[in-house]
Amino acid sequence: MKRTVVLILSAFLLLSGSSVFASPAEPAAERIDENTALEVSKQYLEEVVVKHFEPTWKGAQVGKPTLFYSNDGQPAVYEIQVINADEQLGYFIVGATTDISPIVKVGVGLSPTGKLGVISQELDTTQNKKVKKAKYLYGGPFALGVDIETTDGNRQKYDLGSMNKIDDIPSLSIDKTNKQKAHDQWAKEKLKLTSRAVGKAIISPMVVNTDTIVGVRSYDQSLSQSNTTGCGPAAGANVLNYYDEHGFDNLQTNTDRTTGVVLMNHMFSDMSTGSTGTSAESWASGIKKHTNTEKGYHFSTTVNYYDLGMDSYFWGQIKSQINSDHPFGFFYPLGGTPYSWHIVTVVGFYEDINSSYKTVTVRTWGSTEYVNWSGGQPSQIMWVIPSV
Repeated sequence: MKRTVVLILSAFLLLSGSSVFASPAEPAAERIDENTALEVSKQYLEEVVVKHFEPTWKGAQVGKPTLFYSNDGQPAVYEIQVINADEQLGYFIVGATTDISPIVKVGVGLSPTGKLGVISQELDTTQNKKVKKAKYLYGGPFALGVDIETTDGNRQKYDLGSMNKIDDIPSLSIDKTNKQKAHDQWAKEKLKLTSRAVGKAIISPMVVNTDTIVGVRSYDQSLSQSNTTGCGPAAGANVLNYYDEHGFDNLQTNTDRTTGVVLMNHMFSDMSTGSTGTSAESWASGIKKHTNTEKGYHFSTTVNYYDLGMDSYFWGQIKSQINSDHPFGFFYPLGGTPYSWHIVTVVGFYEDINSSYKTVTVRTWGSTEYVNWSGGQPSQIMWVIPSV
């Protein structure tokens, strides 16, 4: 089952960025203040999230921004929580400079900063330590962390996905093309904010195309045998569970469907997951080992190396796979440590055709995230094609 929505409207321009050819010099980065980040988040909540992603967020409010820094100490992004009454529904990650897209991603559920409370409680309970200071760190859409100083003077960095200790957050690296796209997106957002302030609407025909595969679970790798390296098995289990519940019997036991713990742990072996996680190639071969060698099906998998120069081709393939109800994997390297490598399950896409603004919908860490395609491209894309 899937849902497809194609809307042609007359409305405010959505958060957007036009395709731009590389220029000789990189654009100069400008700092985005908290108020601008808040206003952009409010617009995106009303115009995109409620209409196309999370309709139950209607009437929700955005909270005070929290700044994240790159590992060289420069402002990178804001986290802005989405709240309804006393309940936290989700969060936005918003660029704090014009080098980073206005909306990097939207997450459902507990925010990254909310996980500091979990880490603090663990430190207090197990080590009798209390947090004195905390500085939030950003190394990419799937590499958010925190540098904690405890009252005894010790410091330790944690990944806010796994909540495990890390040596450092990956260095933030944004290529010139994605920087230019981010600058274009910010220019349009600022124009919208200015026009709203003077009561003048920007009217433009808008074509929105979005498709989501309904029924793909999001298993939580923290429940698997390795919280640190379990993203590949968890992402694979999401895909296998979907097919198990859609006509390909015996890929998973019925009693395991809710949490996926048994299947996740089994995939560590099938994917040869080690101390540094799972490679894209091992992920793909592990899917085939489970479906074909062990269960007698004839699935095929393909590992594709993303190339920014072929962005239109890859985006077309992403839409084609989603339209065919084929969930698949993205591999993000983001750095050289096991904690920054991450694999997610892709289940949907969104695009404003006129403005070229795009997002992908992913399942990871037991929840759903909507990630800006510009600056959020993976290094490898792993298709999974089912067959009896």
